[in-house]
Amino acid sequence: MRQDGFDRTSLIALAVGLTAPLQIELMGVVYGSEVLLALVALWALASNIANFSFWRRPFITMLLCLMATIGAYVIADLIHQTEAPNLLRGWARLIFLGSNFIGLYFLCRRNHLNVIVYAVGSALGILLYLSWTDRLLEDWKFGASAPVTLLIAGLVPLVPRRGALWGSLALASVGVLHISVDSREIGGNCLLAGVLLFARCSSILKIKSLSWVMLGALGSAGVGLLVYTFVVSDQKYAQRRLLSNAWRTAALLTAANGSAE
Repeated sequence: MRQDGFDRTSLIALAVGLTAPLQIELMGVVYGSEVLLALVALWALASNIANFSFWRRPFITMLLCLMATIGAYVIADLIHQTEAPNLLRGWARLIFLGSNFIGLYFLCRRNHLNVIVYAVGSALGILLYLSWTDRLLEDWKFGASAPVTLLIAGLVPLVPRRGALWGSLALASVGVLHISVDSREIGGNCLLAGVLLFARCSSILKIKSLSWVMLGALGSAGVGLLVYTFVVSDQKYAQRRLLSNAWRTAALLTAANGSAE
């Protein structure tokens, strides 16, 4: 395995990522990147069918697990006599999932940088689409929050000299921004990840004082910042948060009842 920097496969990964927001009606909504990755998967399988280095054990294991899942769906749908449109839509979703995994594996197996290239391309594509439709700031929680996070997490660590350290701080900062505009789940995850990565990167950079004691201090500061941001923004978003919490509770109860039955 190697990382060659930006190459021909990186251009493909970037182009595929940029098509992420394009929607195609095909027994349901399919996104442009899903279709392109499926085509890449077909090319990958056709050109590597006899290439033993392509068929690595983790890759084969994932494919076998996916095949088992598809088989379980088929059996369950046939037993319950699922309606044909829903049946085909469910099977197609899993097939696209598998083909996308194969396509990404093909693009990234020799150049791990392509994982970041694809993520950054997806983020840019979604943000450009939201800007073009004048919805960039309309609904941050379900619109720009995820692509902005991908963009920061993908690009800032590439800054020369301590890019990983700056990346962790940027991730924590965007977490605070998310929470302040009512994206609590992704904001809390970003804040936690940023704090942990900052402590880890500081340790790698031989800043010995940032050890377990500093990690505890950073953790406490992160929790305090989380609570403070939550309280400050609660007056503005109290009603929506109440409905969101009610939805989560209903989902948990439904899942528990279904499992019990």
